[in-house]
Amino acid sequence: MAQEASTIEQTVTRPTIKQRLLIRLGEAIEKVGPDWRKELASYDPYFNTREGGLDYEAASRALKNPNRADVDRIERVTISMESLVVTKNQVA
Repeated sequence: MAQEASTIEQTVTRPTIKQRLLIRLGEAIEKVGPDWRKELASYDPYFNTREGGLDYEAASRALKNPNRADVDRIERVTISMESLVVTKNQVA
């Protein structure tokens, strides 16, 4: 019984995948700066498309309200943003 309670506590306190992705996305946006959308679009041509624009807008809204975007969209934007940060750090 004690082991079951311990498992439940771990499940409750651990952030979801979506929450962890949003934390990573927020950190990447902070590193890229206020023009992150423009920089992302110039870095990854996908984000110059209508669908790509919808993805980064949804992910951006999800930072304030996690229910606003699908985890797949958040993941796509997060991975691209983290790649952009790495590229910017290599150039600097």
